Amino acid sequence: MVMGILLHEQLETERTRLTPLTGEIADSMMARDGDSLLSEERLKFPQPFQIPPMMHDDYLQAVSQRLQYEPGQVGWWGWLFYEKESRNVLGTVGVSGPPDETGSVGIAFSIYEDQENNGYTKEATKAVVDWILAQEGVKSLRMMIHPKNFAAVRVAQHSKFELKGTVVDNVVGEVHLYEAKKRVILPPPSALV
Repeated sequence: MVMGILLHEQLETERTRLTPLTGEIADSMMARDGDSLLSEERLKFPQPFQIPPMMHDDYLQAVSQRLQYEPGQVGWWGWLFYEKESRNVLGTVGVSGPPDETGSVGIAFSIYEDQENNGYTKEATKAVVDWILAQEGVKSLRMMIHPKNFAAVRVAQHSKFELKGTVVDNVVGEVHLYEAKKRVILPPPSALV
C-alpha cells in the first residue's frame, strides 16, 4: 500500500508537526499496523500499538469511508500530532468535519497519558484552530469541556476560546461550551474615509 500523505498539507509548531488523517492512515490505525505507519508515514506509535485516547475504530472507519468519497476533505476530520525530532505520535486533534450551515466546526483533542502536561496539546490545538479559521466558510469553532478538566480549559484558553455557557452532553452530563470566532480586523475609521 502506498500512502499519499506527502501530497497533503502538514502543520508545524515549535516542537510538533501535524499530519491530517487520511483514509489510508485511518485504515492502518484500525488494523493496528504500526509497521506500515512507520514505513510509509514515518509515524512512530507507542508499542504495543495504541491509537490515541478517545479515538475509536468507529470514528476511524467513518473517516476512512468519508475520505474515500470526499478526498478533498482531508484535514476536516482530524490531525495526528507528533514530536518533530523523534516522530513519536503524541495525540490527536479531532475535527467534526467541514463547517455546518451556520459556519460552525467542532473540535476536540486527546494526548497519550505519558505525554500530558508538556504543552504539546496547546501547540497542536492552536495550529489546527488557526488552520480551520483560515478556511472559507468557517465563522466559529466550538468545543465542549467537562468543568473539572482544567488542563483542557487551559488548552482552550490558549487557542483563544471563550466560555459561552453550559450544555448537557448525553454521555458525560453537564459540560461547558467554549467558542472561538473568526476575527475580522477592520481598518481604523480614519482609513475608511
